[in-house]
Amino acid sequence: MDKQHLLIIDDNSGIRETLSLILKAKGYAPISVSNGKEAIEMVSDRFFHLALIDLMLPDMSGTEVLEEIRTLSPETEAVIITGHASVDTAVQTMHKGAFSYVTKPIDMDYLLAIIARAMEKQKLQREHNNALAALRESEERYRQFFEDNLSGAYISDPEGHLIACNPAFVNIFGFSSVDEAMNTNTESLYADPSELTVFLDQLRKEKKLEHFELKMRRTDGTPVHIVTNTVGVFNEQAELKEIKGYLMDVTNRKHLEMQLRQSKKMEAIGTLAGGIAHDFNNILFPVIGYTDMAMGSLPEDSPVRSDLEEVYKGANRAKELVKQILTLTRWTEYKKTSVKIQPVIKEAMRLLRSSLPSTIEIRQNISKECGYVFADSTQIHQVIMNLCTNAYHAMREKYGVLEVSLEEKQISSQDIALKDDLASGSYLKLTVKDSGQGMSPEVMERIFDPYFTTKDTGKGTGIGLSVVHGIVKSHKGHITVHSEPGKGSVFHVYLPCTHSETRTSETTSDESVISTGHEHILLVDDEDKIVQMEKRMLEQLGYHVTTFTDSRDALEAFGEQPEKFDLVITDMTMPYMTGAELSRKMMRIRPDIPIILCTGFSEMITKEKARDMGIREFITKPARRNQIANTIRRALGN
Repeated sequence: MDKQHLLIIDDNSGIRETLSLILKAKGYAPISVSNGKEAIEMVSDRFFHLALIDLMLPDMSGTEVLEEIRTLSPETEAVIITGHASVDTAVQTMHKGAFSYVTKPIDMDYLLAIIARAMEKQKLQREHNNALAALRESEERYRQFFEDNLSGAYISDPEGHLIACNPAFVNIFGFSSVDEAMNTNTESLYADPSELTVFLDQLRKEKKLEHFELKMRRTDGTPVHIVTNTVGVFNEQAELKEIKGYLMDVTNRKHLEMQLRQSKKMEAIGTLAGGIAHDFNNILFPVIGYTDMAMGSLPEDSPVRSDLEEVYKGANRAKELVKQILTLTRWTEYKKTSVKIQPVIKEAMRLLRSSLPSTIEIRQNISKECGYVFADSTQIHQVIMNLCTNAYHAMREKYGVLEVSLEEKQISSQDIALKDDLASGSYLKLTVKDSGQGMSPEVMERIFDPYFTTKDTGKGTGIGLSVVHGIVKSHKGHITVHSEPGKGSVFHVYLPCTHSETRTSETTSDESVISTGHEHILLVDDEDKIVQMEKRMLEQLGYHVTTFTDSRDALEAFGEQPEKFDLVITDMTMPYMTGAELSRKMMRIRPDIPIILCTGFSEMITKEKARDMGIREFITKPARRNQIANTIRRALGN
């Protein structure tokens, strides 16, 4: 495969050289220029798959360069690089046609992930366009009707009896011969009899149909999407006597269109998910915080405490739902290690046994000989729970059998074509099988779509299997499903084996112990409700607290008396100045100041980035009281 050509546009020679070296190492073919004029000349002479454009260039703005590039080469994707992260900048460049944007200092892993997504989108678009071009070219050739055998040509009467058909017709529907096709009534080839009725009504009305789409099925029952050009032959009484037509199998084209729609859908969901997570977590934070404090002030046998526990559980379920949405869009960070997943499966099955009714029989066949996989245990647990819960919903109307098995399987080169991009080698094969109602081919086509569900309103969110699909793909694995109406469903998950154990030393803390203190804390958050709740919580823990809802005021107060405060707790996403910017400025004034950075969600900051900046601790909202208390003591060094 030819290398993908990238154009780097930045007046900083150091950035150009660094990006060029890293991109070359990743297999790309980068070329760099220092200004907008050179970039436009380069794009005029040759094609680039993607342009990395600095927003501030010496001769023109990055937005202007973007517009020129999109005019000269509409297929070239663009990523804006800016030293000033702002929603307005993002919206402006996205409206101008940019695929995405990154901020300086550049997180190379994040940038490489964006470039990979842009290349995948470009590939799907190119395949889609190629498929459409092939379709148009084929339709022109198919006007030769029976002569070239490229289209399924046929003649039949209105009752579906074939008068003639060609070999292409035989191949499309999976007949073994022309004779077998001639002995079959075409009515049996329609997936839905109502489609045949609509087709005949339209033909009688319009006399001929061009590019008419039909959903049909092959002799083995698999669906096939058809585009047909058909002419009706009528007698003197205007009665339809004969149907002449040729048809083309566009199933692959439909699949490409579905992939493209899915890609765009995931792109849109990904854009929204971060904002939803941030706002929703900020809403949940006071709910969890106040409930936690209220429960702590009540005796164990208080009926009010029991009620509050239900509120607390509900808020935490909402928190987990946000995590699932972020998993779906791959924003959530997880830590992968080499692990054996047998204990994870057994723990999940224990939880399921206690929650599923006795009408569901659970059978397990978990091989002890399976090796290690490089995975996150929490996510694997989520995969098992979601697949088994989905199986339960398919069986809950009656008695059913849920079978869960795990085995190590060798994938050969012959299997790879059936398993997408899997390399040959050893895989763990997790199978979840149910004896439930099964699925139709139409439902199976959409089960991994976000928010698609067959459940009644209020019975589910429709993101469970999408989350499973996202997790499996993030682990470089593969998932398949086989199902028939009335015959249950079988899901197979393939995860690559690593055959080595990674031992990690993790310090554990007693979550039941709530640490207290007496230090002076500077608390900064632009949400007044959160500030009020956190202040009250921290004061209950024994701390003296000074609060600000404006990061500028907080910086001014800190600058006047930096030694007054023992610790700073700041939100990340705030107007005027982000928590990261505020932290940098405070550490310039007093380098040893311990800082805890909180975020409802931000793609601009991670725990690792925060610690690289010198920030002591990182908390994701909504956080529990004991989590906040223990984090404060760690940040203070005791």
